[in-house]
Amino acid sequence: MSAPRCGRCRTSIGVALRDRPNRRGEFMIWTPKNIPARKPGWERSFVAIMARHVATPFAWTPDAHCLAAPAELCLAMTGVDPMRGFRRYRTETGALRAMKAAGFGTVEDALAATFLEIPKLLARRGDCGVLAQEVDSRPWLTSFVVMGAMAVGKTERGPVYVPVEALKRTFAIGAY
Repeated sequence: MSAPRCGRCRTSIGVALRDRPNRRGEFMIWTPKNIPARKPGWERSFVAIMARHVATPFAWTPDAHCLAAPAELCLAMTGVDPMRGFRRYRTETGALRAMKAAGFGTVEDALAATFLEIPKLLARRGDCGVLAQEVDSRPWLTSFVVMGAMAVGKTERGPVYVPVEALKRTFAIGAY
């Protein structure tokens, strides 16, 4: 059985572990950094970003894939952009190539490399997590954003809401 992948884009984003630059001369695709505490007033950014992401269905673009919302929330709430240098693909093939080059096989791996894992009971609005599910009898992982007691993720048909307790793992966006 192969490792579970993102339920929508079947990819993940991770750390470029190589010492040579990619074709564009960039050394890092996904740069794990120390994520600082959330900035004062992060709630307004959170509401604006999530309103846009909930209204936008999943697509093979850097702004609508599984990790777009957690990365954009991190930038808005902390000032750190964990996807710097990655927002260039436009197709499933391009996303798969970028993921393979980055060295990660799942969304869960990417989130774990970037954000601090926290217990589900400590997850607060603006944190993220992964939902393990089966699609066509195959295991899938999909990223979700915590909205309170519920978390929201994307599909081609629109948003999906699940209880935070249903998430496999949760991660803090912003230092605790």
